[in-house]
Amino acid sequence: MIVSFLNLARPVMWRPVAKDGAILPAPQQKPRSAANQIVAVGETYDFEVTPPDDGSPLWLDVRIAATGRWARQVPFTVVKQE
Repeated sequence: MIVSFLNLARPVMWRPVAKDGAILPAPQQKPRSAANQIVAVGETYDFEVTPPDDGSPLWLDVRIAATGRWARQVPFTVVKQE
């Protein structure tokens, strides 16, 4: 599957932190666009996301890798911790 994290149909920035429970090396933890992350069966990823300041809605977009066809889109509300 292909996963993107979107704000108003545009990818936000996220920072990969871990894959399959293991912390990623520092060079792999650079912030990048939250678009088109390929996830195979059994894989898990941890990302840090900074939500938009304007409170606009965020969406987790999931597509089928083989076809690019939309599978799910889930709305998210992110609350900043002070």
